[in-house]
Amino acid sequence: MAEFDKRPPGSVMDYRITKSLPGGFEALASDTQVPQGTRLKTEWNRKWYDLTVVRYAPKGHVLVYWNEWSGVWIDYITRSSLIIDRNEQARLRESEPLNVDRQ
Repeated sequence: MAEFDKRPPGSVMDYRITKSLPGGFEALASDTQVPQGTRLKTEWNRKWYDLTVVRYAPKGHVLVYWNEWSGVWIDYITRSSLIIDRNEQARLRESEPLNVDRQ
């Protein structure tokens, strides 16, 4: 079992977005399925940070790796704290299998 799987329930980070979004980015939709390796961003301490999805997340919180931090820094982060390139989100949504939750 990986270290991040041993965390207690509720250890999910929620970062408030206070800055203008970088050009070409939009909020990660609650129903966008994000596969492992998808690139995202979050704001922390008034700076944007690059993240990579560690595990497929069809819904709910997203497990991400902080690309710019030394060592291995992995967190569960709420979707409301995440942004994604709008073209990437459109591509992901087009390639998603039909989901009864979205009907």
